[in-house]
Amino acid sequence: MKSSISFILIALSVGLFFFYVRPQYTAVMSLRTQITTYTNAIASAKQVKTQSDALLQQYNNISDVDKAKLSALVPPKFDIIKVTSDITTIAAQHGIVVKSVAAGGSSTGDTNNAPETVTTTPVNSPYKTTSVSFSATGQYKNFLAFLKDIESNIELMDVRKISVGSGSVSDLKFDVSLDTYSLN
Repeated sequence: MKSSISFILIALSVGLFFFYVRPQYTAVMSLRTQITTYTNAIASAKQVKTQSDALLQQYNNISDVDKAKLSALVPPKFDIIKVTSDITTIAAQHGIVVKSVAAGGSSTGDTNNAPETVTTTPVNSPYKTTSVSFSATGQYKNFLAFLKDIESNIELMDVRKISVGSGSVSDLKFDVSLDTYSLN
């Protein structure tokens, strides 16, 4: 009888181990793995928060004047009216007459001969490039002064292409393609 009680207790212990202790131990090990994963995620989130706070602090340290200059250099969004106004104002200062302006599928002025436009967005780029094309007439020396002012305009513009053709007796016809930039 003593041996049968011992055998029953050993069998109960083995059964208890396989049916209760082992599954509980596996569950505890799984929970420990999850705790480690969550601890790593929390540490990563704290690191990102720290970097975000540091960048926000750097941004807040930029003066309002400098923020306005940056916004003027690369505006938050493309504005065809502002670009057209800038181009025609600079052109008028040099005796250049702008016939048409076209950008991103829209145009102002005479659209019968408006050059083709393209808007591109580089992959993983924080800005968007918009091609602007326009036709103008005027004297060559005035057009050179106009281009110099376009280069020094506060809004960033890159001249891509200039075509020169005959216009009236004293004036030439210019077709200009340039790129402007805005934030995505």
